[in-house]
Amino acid sequence: MIGHIEHGSDFGGLFRYLLAEDKGARIIGGSAAGRNAGELTQEFNNCADQRRTTTKPVKHLIVSFAADDGYVPDEVKARIAEGAIEELGYTYNQYVVVDHHRDDPGHDWNHDHDHIHIAVNMITLDGKRVDDWQDKRSFEEILRQLEVAEKLTTVTPSKERKRKALSHGQTQRIKREIKELKSGDRTTVPEIPLAIKLQAAIDRASEDKPNLTTFIGRLQSLGIDVQPSISDKGRKRISYRLGEIKVRGSKLHNGSFPKLIDQRGVDFDPERDQPAMDAAASGIQVSIPNEKQIIWSEIDLVSYLPSAFHNDFTRAQTNLKQHESQLVNKMRDEETSQEPTELTDDKLLEIKSKVDSWRTLRPHEPSREIIQSIELEVNRLKRLLASGQQRINYQKQELEQLGNPRSLLNPFGVSSDVIEQKKTNIQLNQSKLKDIQRELTTANNNLEKWHFIAIAYQNWQSSPLTQEMERLAQLLLTPDIIERLKRIKEGYKIYNFALLILKQSGKLEQESRYFEDKLYRIEKRDKSLTISRRSDSSILYVAKDLREQGGIIEIKEFNLTAPDLEKLDESVRYLKQSEKLSRQVKQKGFEIG
Repeated sequence: MIGHIEHGSDFGGLFRYLLAEDKGARIIGGSAAGRNAGELTQEFNNCADQRRTTTKPVKHLIVSFAADDGYVPDEVKARIAEGAIEELGYTYNQYVVVDHHRDDPGHDWNHDHDHIHIAVNMITLDGKRVDDWQDKRSFEEILRQLEVAEKLTTVTPSKERKRKALSHGQTQRIKREIKELKSGDRTTVPEIPLAIKLQAAIDRASEDKPNLTTFIGRLQSLGIDVQPSISDKGRKRISYRLGEIKVRGSKLHNGSFPKLIDQRGVDFDPERDQPAMDAAASGIQVSIPNEKQIIWSEIDLVSYLPSAFHNDFTRAQTNLKQHESQLVNKMRDEETSQEPTELTDDKLLEIKSKVDSWRTLRPHEPSREIIQSIELEVNRLKRLLASGQQRINYQKQELEQLGNPRSLLNPFGVSSDVIEQKKTNIQLNQSKLKDIQRELTTANNNLEKWHFIAIAYQNWQSSPLTQEMERLAQLLLTPDIIERLKRIKEGYKIYNFALLILKQSGKLEQESRYFEDKLYRIEKRDKSLTISRRSDSSILYVAKDLREQGGIIEIKEFNLTAPDLEKLDESVRYLKQSEKLSRQVKQKGFEIG
């Protein structure tokens, strides 16, 4: 079961929601006399008025059962609610238990599980307020105990989970997008939340316990901005940004600076890793060997979603095959007729973007060895479960055969100590059997996960889009294309650096903005940007920004030498660190810093 707690000040609003006609609401338990929203509101308000200093007397508990529990009987739901109320300390409080139908028009998706609502008055019948500061933690522990007592599906406690669960809003969005996909209103699989991607990336980047420099470089290669720092007092902090979200490391599972070191085993050496930390803090890419880099296609993002979504994602991928085939045919018509040398820069970047996007959807490649080992473990646990049950049945028969214990009326009976020992042995074996059952449930869940991974990988591998993308990926690995992409990347970098210098130290001249020092002149006129050498007026770099028209930054000329690039890098690094740029630039040009 999953529990959720909300607080409020309006009993009327809560009861109108809980007892709305379109929710199939039924009162199945509680201590209140009222049977409709009006009566319950009046009854609860009268009690709460005894303590008007409490501004939020409303407590709303929600208990959601696992889908595997099926349709849970009302008497079980009532016992769950009564047990939770008693253990939380609301014995002398008003409360009412409401069951809702699975078909709920207020949600994007009909529930696949039962759930109940418990409305509680925080003010006791004698006008006191219950101390509830530990309710959230206690509620979860109580539900774990009630799961065992009622033989319901067990849920892993939040403190033992390695991944943060999806929020209610994220879950609803994914369900809505799956619904749109099935109806044809959507043509792509639902977008996995950025927070989930971020957690998955951190897990993968730290998997082999790398040093901090490698860890930072890996995340940067995935497009994640890493910001590590150490304060003057030695306090270590780190934050991550992916797309539009920025998260402190402490908000992620073992994502804080100290836990990266202590829990994940990331090796940190201040002397070795400080340059990488400084570079990351300045937004500069940390260089790491190619064999240590990771890409999104190596990360199994779907496994981070609730298992209930796995089949939907697999079906979504299957249903998109026809769309993929059409897309592949279109790409072949546009691109395959061209030789690599005939491809324009914009077409080349378009291909690279398509290949990169395709790689992010690549499912995790299944391990046959792992699947076989889990299957062996499942079979072993099943055998243990069967033999354990046989042992308990045999012990129960033995206990029955012993008859009644020795007494004055039964002098030839067995000693009561012997009978108690037999009962104790049965209880111990039953406890062991429950442990085995929990292990078997976990193993079956793991096996189901790996079977899903295998199906997803097989579907991905056999899809026409994968075949075409693999061909394009090979095209991008040819020496000529690698060199061209490197040149384009460097050209973009120079363009941004030049814009930064113009913004900070440039001057306006009619319809252009320019900057000059002893060695170089940078000028931007309309969409074109030029870098020239002042000594002989030779053109070193020309680019035109066509991105507003849906194009790219076209590099017309690129004649910058290694010394030129080095001076430009030094200038930008200095520019980011110094507020005295204008005076220094005029004196030293690209050599400042």
